[in-house]
Amino acid sequence: MDEEVGKLDRLTLKSLASDAKVGILQRLSKRRKTPSELSKEISTAPSTIVQHLKELETSGLVKRQATKHKWIYYELTDKGANLFKPSIPFHLMLSLALAIIVTGMGAWSYFALPQQAQTAAVDFGAKGEMRAVISDVAMTGAAAPLNDTIASSDYTAIQDSRPLFAAIAAIGALVSIALIYTVYKTRMRSR
Repeated sequence: MDEEVGKLDRLTLKSLASDAKVGILQRLSKRRKTPSELSKEISTAPSTIVQHLKELETSGLVKRQATKHKWIYYELTDKGANLFKPSIPFHLMLSLALAIIVTGMGAWSYFALPQQAQTAAVDFGAKGEMRAVISDVAMTGAAAPLNDTIASSDYTAIQDSRPLFAAIAAIGALVSIALIYTVYKTRMRSR
């Protein structure tokens, strides 16, 4: 059914070529209505409205809904509603989620990694294996010297990378804001 929603065929284009039919679709985008309601709103004869509604129904833009009473309502189908209320595309929401993740990772790297580099250093054993040397600050709260050569080089490398992390966080934040604005504008257009 989703394939039908975005599909514009010859009948749909013919229906959209008429200002009266577009006016009917716009009014039906707010809520379902009877032909007599539409006739009063558009100032057109009820028989003309019924003819337009039949053509719109044939093109798959509106559907007829009978009630328990004698009234017959018309409302937009998914295909018709998508013309006036476009849904937010999945790829836009996925991009927004990824931008937020990138922003979070950049900010975490900017703020948390220097703290971790101060409390842990990498020490290479005699056979070349890596092991972590945790300072007494992390374990007991008492200051103790770290392995000066490795800890200071790791800390310096992380400090040198901080502008990169800040740039990643800033770019992610800007992309997130732009995508949020796009989602907002899409939702406002659909009202």
